[in-house]
Amino acid sequence: MDIVRPWLKFFNPMRLLIGFTVFASLISIFLVQSGGSELALLILVAPILLAAHFGGQRYYLVGLFALTLLSIWVIAVTSPNLPRSLAILTSIFAGVFVASEGIYQLSRYQQRALGGLYTTDQWFRSIFADSPIGIELFDGDGHLIDVNRAGLALFGVSSVEAVKGFQLFNDPNVTDEVKALLRRGQTVHYTNRFDFETVKAAKLYETSRRGSAELDVLITPLGMNAQRDPEGYLVLAQDITEQLSQKRALQESEAMLRAIFNASDDGIVLSDEDGVIIEFSQGMERITGWSRQKLLGTTIWEMQHLLTPNALKEQVDQDAVRHAMQSMLQSGLSSLLDTPIETNFQHYDGSVRTVEQQGFAIPTESGFRLGSICHDISERHRTAAALRKSEERYRILAEMSSDAFAIFQVDEEGLLHPEWYTVGAFTSLTSYSLQEWLVAGLPNPENILPEDQAGLHLDRSPGLGTMRQEFRILTRDGQILWLRMRYRFEHNKENRPTFLYVAAEDVTAIKEVEQQALSFRLEKEQTRILTDFIQTASHEFRTPLSVIGLDLHLLQRIHANGPQQPRLSRMNEQVKILGGLVEALLTLSTLDSEAKLEFMPVNLGNIVMDLVAQQQATALANGVTLSVQVTPNLPILFGAPHYLSMAVHGLLDNALRYTPPGGSVILQAIDKGDTVQILISDTGVGISPEILPRVFDRFYRLDEARSTQGFGLGLSIAHKVAERHGGRVGVESEEGKGSLFVLELPMTVDGRRTTDDGQRVS
Repeated sequence: MDIVRPWLKFFNPMRLLIGFTVFASLISIFLVQSGGSELALLILVAPILLAAHFGGQRYYLVGLFALTLLSIWVIAVTSPNLPRSLAILTSIFAGVFVASEGIYQLSRYQQRALGGLYTTDQWFRSIFADSPIGIELFDGDGHLIDVNRAGLALFGVSSVEAVKGFQLFNDPNVTDEVKALLRRGQTVHYTNRFDFETVKAAKLYETSRRGSAELDVLITPLGMNAQRDPEGYLVLAQDITEQLSQKRALQESEAMLRAIFNASDDGIVLSDEDGVIIEFSQGMERITGWSRQKLLGTTIWEMQHLLTPNALKEQVDQDAVRHAMQSMLQSGLSSLLDTPIETNFQHYDGSVRTVEQQGFAIPTESGFRLGSICHDISERHRTAAALRKSEERYRILAEMSSDAFAIFQVDEEGLLHPEWYTVGAFTSLTSYSLQEWLVAGLPNPENILPEDQAGLHLDRSPGLGTMRQEFRILTRDGQILWLRMRYRFEHNKENRPTFLYVAAEDVTAIKEVEQQALSFRLEKEQTRILTDFIQTASHEFRTPLSVIGLDLHLLQRIHANGPQQPRLSRMNEQVKILGGLVEALLTLSTLDSEAKLEFMPVNLGNIVMDLVAQQQATALANGVTLSVQVTPNLPILFGAPHYLSMAVHGLLDNALRYTPPGGSVILQAIDKGDTVQILISDTGVGISPEILPRVFDRFYRLDEARSTQGFGLGLSIAHKVAERHGGRVGVESEEGKGSLFVLELPMTVDGRRTTDDGQRVS
């Protein structure tokens, strides 16, 4: 094959054409001499046609061929008498002329072709040199032949000579798989990370680059020899590190936006230029209940129809909606775009959701894409409605309340401007309107008692929380009321008060109760002091009274028949009275001290009967009829028998003392179910209405002249005993017609009994 290849290069088309033309001419001459003019003509046609084709003057040569053929035919056939030599010469001349013309035209064609190839070569060399893409040329064995400037810069090489001869198949950055494909003559396109440090370590060539770079590489085999081996390789390489970085950043940004798109509570829907939905976020799925798969591919007006509440679907013109949206897709203009609106969506489950929706248009080359951002405000609406309802309820409660509430805005000068207040409650509380209460934005001092004005000050310091003040006001009708005001200031970032919240209430009754409680505590303290004094004094009185009483008793025995007996009897009587007073005072002091009494089961009927028996003689001596009535099987009480006896004795003694001779006293013990009542009625002098409220006061006597015996402590003891037993004592009386005293005591019921302090226990 190597022997034949040089010969093939020698016989080019031009040489073959010239040789074939000469050969055809010789054959034509021979045929003319032999009388075969027609055959000579046919043989001569072939080179003429070839010359015409390669010369590019096809029609010109065809015409020349026709003229030559006519000449030969006239000479050789039509004029056989002419010498054959003339025909032969003419034929040769014509063949040589035609061949020369063909060769001339062929040479002109080759010159034009070579000129085009030269121009193309210049173009390609310019492209090779100035291309921004790195270009490398390798021979069939993989050795570097040439590299352009972009390639030198890409690989950090100073010149072509510094890298010439580099072996492609020795590059560790090219994988074995790529190398195998290249050896088989296949074009390879791949992207890989080119490591310049590996090139340095392998000492393949000197490079100024460090680290690595992402390269996009296209390697194309050039030509194939008879053994189907590539005769060279063209390598196109481009650094796409920045592109990949931007691409990764774009992908990360898209992934982040996609995550935000799907994670957002807001719903986002986007259509293409034809109104077909191409994006339907997960937030939109949550708001509408429709899945993304079901709505992708539908139109936005179809989606709008699906989301319209059933109650409104018949009222909506679907064609009008479609035309309006199609108009927006073409123009990108509508009053519905870029403006938030509230609308209702029907959820997939049938419920209706309130949504804040804002549309937008995205311009494209063929029109506009429409999008919408939807925010579910159903909960906000429900909360707002509940808040309005709650506010209305609290407003009603505030108006119904006896307390007054107000909110004031505080201006920069510190003046108060009412923003909200309970009109009725404020007027009812103060008898003034709020406008009358405020003078120049501050409380009117004329409405506040002078002695309380100095203490009335609104502390506006930040961080104090709720403050309280109490002061007295003078109402329009002249009454004095105690007001308790709770207030709190709200401050801005500069710590300037901006709002004042006030709640005011009438505490006059509370103040009266506090005053009463204070008086009660003072009275109780006085009682305690008096009780301590009485107990101490009574104990001190007992000893001398006992001594005096003993001495009087001895004197009465010594002077039994002497003239001193009447005086000694009076002295003894007074000693007994003093002793009774001491005992009564000790009894009251014991009851007042709230000392624990010794409770036990008590048969009140027996106590009543014993007392009547004891007082019967006194009643007869005073000419008074004393009778008793006791309910059979009277319940057993739980109490202190000694003190119960003293209480009944005090009431009975009081009735006998104030009943004149000829009158009557009736003592009754009655079972009332939950209580036992002791009733003492008399036909005595009675009690006047102005005295009646004081009959149980200590040392108070109906007989101001002291014409009757006693110290005025019997009724007080009865009242105190009733209290200590959880009962009560009362009186009904009419002056001149007698009195009725009622002692009511609780008794044992359903296994429960009263304690010594009047409380029920099991």
